[in-house]
Amino acid sequence: MLLILAGVSIATLTGENGILTRAQEAKNQTEEAEDDESRRLTALEAATNLENWLYTDKNDDTATIPAGFAVSQVEGENIIEDGLVVIDKNGNEFVWVPVKNFEEMFWTYDGQQVGQLYEFLSESTSGKITEYGTESYREPDVVGSNGWCDDDTAMLIEAGLSENSTIEDFKELLQNEFRQLIVSIENYNGFYIGRYETGGFNSEKVVSKKGEGDKSINSGVNWYTMYRMQKELYPNNKNDSVVSSMIWGCEWDETLKWFQKSSKEEVRNYVVDSSQKGNYGTGSIIATGSNENYKINNIYDLAGNLFEWTLEAAPSEYRTMRGGSFALAHSGNKHPVSFRSNSVTSNDLNHNNVGSRLQLYIK
Repeated sequence: MLLILAGVSIATLTGENGILTRAQEAKNQTEEAEDDESRRLTALEAATNLENWLYTDKNDDTATIPAGFAVSQVEGENIIEDGLVVIDKNGNEFVWVPVKNFEEMFWTYDGQQVGQLYEFLSESTSGKITEYGTESYREPDVVGSNGWCDDDTAMLIEAGLSENSTIEDFKELLQNEFRQLIVSIENYNGFYIGRYETGGFNSEKVVSKKGEGDKSINSGVNWYTMYRMQKELYPNNKNDSVVSSMIWGCEWDETLKWFQKSSKEEVRNYVVDSSQKGNYGTGSIIATGSNENYKINNIYDLAGNLFEWTLEAAPSEYRTMRGGSFALAHSGNKHPVSFRSNSVTSNDLNHNNVGSRLQLYIK
């Protein structure tokens, strides 16, 4: 009888609806509500910050906080080494990626500055992808020909260009945008990456907010729509402190190289083995930011969940996708965060496992 009562008591305490279980759930809900309130207050503060300013954390590391943004007031989100989170007045969240060695990101090919791309060989080493041409991964560049992809007037219009534009105009535009990125990173020693997968592609404006990325994946959204809409969040022709766009391949790789410099083995290893750190092989998307295990340096879902289109050109008519997806049967050791894919053409409207991610650079 005593054993039975003891068993009942333990179940009452620790079972699915036990007292301790319910208490922990209540604690988690309280902490989440407190964090949400801190984020709301940060967004209010962002609206009052009218100039860029230099932030220094407890380790004496620095980052430029652009006007219209504020450093997150949530515990664990204000240290640069661990992922400094900033929030704009509308609640969009970004993480600062410091760039200490500018020459890691860019090199010169045929008189043109281009992105330095990497293959990641281990948790601490990487190899440069230095070949540049139509059959290689490269940026900035156009893809397609003979009326296909970037040579299709309808696609260029969808990307935000005029109806008289050509593929040569688009290439020049990409090169100009890339040069502006280079100048900013050289001046400010870093850039901001979207904390979450980009959401809102089926709305009027995209967002970088918790829980929003899963709402954007529907038939009818191709690379060109994603490219245009991510630029429209903070367009270069407006009086904002930053410019937004789809993330470049060299920025993705620089983010991973930053992970490789971490003092935490878990962060370093994530670059080549993202197992248990991403939504792989489940057959269904999850709301971005909903699983704390899928967060590295305060950035969510870089691995798994959705393939993420970048500005990096791939062979033929493709744009490079990174990081694996929920639709892949393999885990994060076969398709880690560093994984590249060119399996979906940039004009494809029928995918259901491809998204993208914002980046910001300071003007």
